[in-house]
Amino acid sequence: MRMRALLQIAVAAFAYLGLVQFVSAQEIVEKDQHHGGWKKWIELLPGGEQVKLKAVNALAMEDPAVRAADEKRKQAEREFHDILRAAMLKIDPTVQPILDKMPEPKKHHHRW
Repeated sequence: MRMRALLQIAVAAFAYLGLVQFVSAQEIVEKDQHHGGWKKWIELLPGGEQVKLKAVNALAMEDPAVRAADEKRKQAEREFHDILRAAMLKIDPTVQPILDKMPEPKKHHHRW
């Protein structure tokens, strides 16, 4: 009876650890899909739907509220990148030459 209980605990522990590893891997995949995932998704749409979505997007981008929100998003991205870069250099100043090789963040990150 004790052996069976210990075996059940061991199986449950291994299952939990496996699930934790799976969730971590899934989170990594989802993060990768977040960047550029929309563009790939749109490319999978039939041609007519792509054209329609791009046209509606262009019209929506003319809305003053959308423009203002887009500008806020861009400013927040610039601030984030500046703060991130400063924090990385504070942790390890030797990464400066590596960071200098990186291209500037894209100006129009969400364009179709």
